[in-house]
Amino acid sequence: MKKLQKVAVLFNANKGYDRKIIKGISRYSREVANWHICVEEDLVTRLDNLANWQGEGIIADFDDPKIVDFVCANNIPCVAVGSSYRQTSEYPQNIHYVATNNDEIARLGCEHLSRLGLKNLAFYTGFVDVNSRWAKERELAFIEHAKNSGYQDENLYVLRPQNVSVDRVENINQLADWIASLPKPIGIMAPTDMRAWQVFEACQQIDVSIPEDVAVLGVDGDDLILDLTGNQLSTVTQGSEHMGYLASSILNQIMASVPPQQTIHLVDPIGLQVCHSTNVEVIADEYVRKALAFIKANADKGIKVVHVLNHLAISRANLDKRFKTALNATVHEVIFDEQLNLVSDYLLNSKMTLQQIADSVGYKSPQYMMMVFKGRYGVTPSEFRKNHGA
Repeated sequence: MKKLQKVAVLFNANKGYDRKIIKGISRYSREVANWHICVEEDLVTRLDNLANWQGEGIIADFDDPKIVDFVCANNIPCVAVGSSYRQTSEYPQNIHYVATNNDEIARLGCEHLSRLGLKNLAFYTGFVDVNSRWAKERELAFIEHAKNSGYQDENLYVLRPQNVSVDRVENINQLADWIASLPKPIGIMAPTDMRAWQVFEACQQIDVSIPEDVAVLGVDGDDLILDLTGNQLSTVTQGSEHMGYLASSILNQIMASVPPQQTIHLVDPIGLQVCHSTNVEVIADEYVRKALAFIKANADKGIKVVHVLNHLAISRANLDKRFKTALNATVHEVIFDEQLNLVSDYLLNSKMTLQQIADSVGYKSPQYMMMVFKGRYGVTPSEFRKNHGA
């Protein structure tokens, strides 16, 4: 029998993101390792309680500078989990680091909002300090992707207060004033579901309709926050559980004295969970609106561009030109995305085999589906299901 190893998990599980990371660590411990996972009774990290702790390894939240200082002061094998950064100098030196891919999170969010036909986009960053640098990273990536998609400065808005009040009402009032000043309709992305919930509150306060006036998108897939919104909030779902599992695998290698050569490991988000808060289309072009409705209704029937053209009695060149103008995408690209979203949904939420999924979505073979899926997600469908499935 393997020797029991003590591993400290330094996260604050009052956030859905942290809870899912801990879930991934727990799954790895059950499936692979023989660990005793050390956590506080209420799952909140208190470093003073760890002053005399002795164990074999640590998996730690490196978005918290106090935890960084603690880990660096102790000569214990560690894997860090935290934000990704545009500048490599922002990463800790000589520490294995598992990072959420902020650029891909922002790309998915920007693409989703822009394909609603919204001509104005905004990012509610919220206050940024040493504990929340990820919020600024997501903001910068979002604005960059929006500009690459053709948005001009005059159609992009950001709220990143320089100071935050301890008075929550005052903060919501400031957010409400900003939303009131924005052109409508507009899409607002927030860096977390909690901050997206604040956008909900502010819109309710000034009687602004969601999603008709403001489409709102969060990040995390936090079950508690989604419940607070009545399961109306659309969100980019991070690969948080896989981050915990991957960090555990790396720590196990380090403790066995065979650490991987690569030190920075980026984990992409799983995808989008689309709900009421972005269920709006403000596309003026009637052909594009009808095409989108047809694609969404028939994506699971293996449709191709020709089926959309026949349905609308329009030429491909004409419809592609209209799609490019309205959505900055071709008809094929939209069908491709809709069908891949269906595949990922089936992988996460059903027990269907790959053959059954390929037949259901209309791929000519499971092998072709696997090739297309890996090209988008970087892993096979089976790996995706293992990493992220319930």
